[in-house]
Amino acid sequence: GDHSAAFGENNKTTQDWAFVTGQNNTITLSTGQGSSFVFGKDNTTNLSASIIGGYNNSTTVAGLPSGIPTGQVILGRSNTMGSNGLGNVIIGKDNSVPSGGGAVIGDSNSITSTANFIFGRNNNASNGTAVGLVGIGNTMNGSGYAFGSSNNITNNQSCSAYGSSNQITGDNIQAYGHGLVATQNFGIYIGSSIAHSSGAFRRIIMPSIITMPSYANDTAAAAGGVVVGELYRDGSTIKIRVT
Repeated sequence: GDHSAAFGENNKTTQDWAFVTGQNNTITLSTGQGSSFVFGKDNTTNLSASIIGGYNNSTTVAGLPSGIPTGQVILGRSNTMGSNGLGNVIIGKDNSVPSGGGAVIGDSNSITSTANFIFGRNNNASNGTAVGLVGIGNTMNGSGYAFGSSNNITNNQSCSAYGSSNQITGDNIQAYGHGLVATQNFGIYIGSSIAHSSGAFRRIIMPSIITMPSYANDTAAAAGGVVVGELYRDGSTIKIRVT
């Protein structure tokens, strides 16, 4: 390419205004004006106005918008991207983004959703938009958020899981805890499916409740600042303010 520079061994570029350094790196031009910066070894890209660094990253993308710089950042080892999105960031190793995109940081994440933020290891996002996965081994088939490990969400509309090993099937569901099976649309699930050693039944444990002020009724709770629909404590009884 014109006005380009290559340093090292067996580097190739057909982009204009490109810079490549290292060994066995290849830059071709699919769209835009070039201007990519590639460093490291065995990296391959056709992205323009992008930064590719590390080892064995493959970012050859078909169907890019004509004349528009893609603006991708790919850093690490053995990451692959086939997305036609713009402005993706992939940092880490063995991350696979055959379609979709967003920000992917970590190890062995697989993404086909769009508008993602993925941080951690072995997370999988597919068939959705606005996905956030943070942790290890979370799976999202749809849209929503999961924080923790081994949460599995299948939905059409936004759901969220916080904790571990929660299974959500439905829409607009929130699960907080461990091992919950959440299927009721618009439901909020709190607790754990694991039986405690003191009894073979499920429990919800919320130690902070015992530090709440105690109110005898809704009138007293209202005077104490409790709003309608909010939980409050009457001694050892949990109530909801309804008036």
